Amino acid sequence: MMMKKMKYDLDYGKLSIDSASSEPLHMQLKRALKRELRGLMPNRQVILMSERELASMLKLSRPTVHRVYDELLAEGIVSRRPDRSLEVCPQARSRIVGNYRVIGVLLPTDFPTFVDRNNSVMNYLKGIIGRASELNISCLMLQPPTGEITVAVLGAFVEAHFPKLCGVIHLGGLYDDPGENEAVLTYLMSQTEIPQVCLSGVSSYGNVGAVYADPAVGVRELFTSLKSRKIHSIGIVDSYGVVRTPAEVFTYISNIRIEAMLRVAAECGVECRVSVGKNDYQQWLHQVIDLLQSPDRPEVLICYNDTVARTVMELARLQGIAVPDELSVVGYDGGDPELASIRTNQQQVAEAAVEMIVEHFEHGVSGSNRILTLPTEFADGRSLRRTAGGVAKTRPRKKPMRMQYFNERRDSE
Repeated sequence: MMMKKMKYDLDYGKLSIDSASSEPLHMQLKRALKRELRGLMPNRQVILMSERELASMLKLSRPTVHRVYDELLAEGIVSRRPDRSLEVCPQARSRIVGNYRVIGVLLPTDFPTFVDRNNSVMNYLKGIIGRASELNISCLMLQPPTGEITVAVLGAFVEAHFPKLCGVIHLGGLYDDPGENEAVLTYLMSQTEIPQVCLSGVSSYGNVGAVYADPAVGVRELFTSLKSRKIHSIGIVDSYGVVRTPAEVFTYISNIRIEAMLRVAAECGVECRVSVGKNDYQQWLHQVIDLLQSPDRPEVLICYNDTVARTVMELARLQGIAVPDELSVVGYDGGDPELASIRTNQQQVAEAAVEMIVEHFEHGVSGSNRILTLPTEFADGRSLRRTAGGVAKTRPRKKPMRMQYFNERRDSE
């Protein structure tokens, strides 16, 4: 994944002044300068262009530039050097934002819809808001523009919100439709004036941080536990409807979950294969049933997430297969205490994202602090057999009732 180059020095080419606007020129210039100053690497020595040079470049009068520079001096954003030039103060970013810091939390859609389709949202919000309040930081929920997306619309959104923020946390979910939403993420993540952190994936932009739970840690614990129980026949049930295409802007960590399982299995000397994985829900159901009826059905099925695991368990029940006596099932995400699962401490991830925003705001982004990985863990549950000795069985298929049952259940969700 290619990294986008960051610029830490003041980019005077971005100082756009509209002489036809009703807004006074000095106010336009001051706002534009502050926007660029917010994006500077903290504690980096930066000398401002002289009044004469800046006035000439922007085709403004020198008194207009002088007035803006005087106001920046009065606000403690810049300081006068012995040679009369102006240097950006180390505390410039904090003084521009003010004493009462605010973090923006980017929602991919309206809040009720987002919560209904993602059970993890409230855990993440609890972590974000809780840690922010401990640090005396407020949170502002942000929903990106919808409808016709243009650079002007996105620019207005950023201009309306970013100046009051010390950072933005991306909750994820905005990239479900790459064709529609890639432009939104591309524009937002290319804004370098404030820190941005992703919870659910990694951005290709070097100015955007990431906090996520490493699937390999919990998976390794699971395989160690399976080996101790003499369980060696392992299958992976992927999810349905997941399209994993390379993303230039943003990559979900969940997209490499199956890959991580297979990699760790190889490292642990465990034979493991992906048994099911279809984009079409009906095909996926049929494949799961075929797998459950197979004479060489694995002793344990590790599922893409807890929702898939519960569906597999229900299909097994309808097949007359006892869980965990005849089949063990393991989920991922850790939302069900009865289900053995690879668990992520979602609240801890969110708390770390707030702390990363503060770190990047005060000290800037670097190769050592841009990405933080936290461990997942294996949590045992009743869906996993405690000892070896289960006997795999197959049952006759009853197609119509099962397919109708799952179609109706899916339609009601």
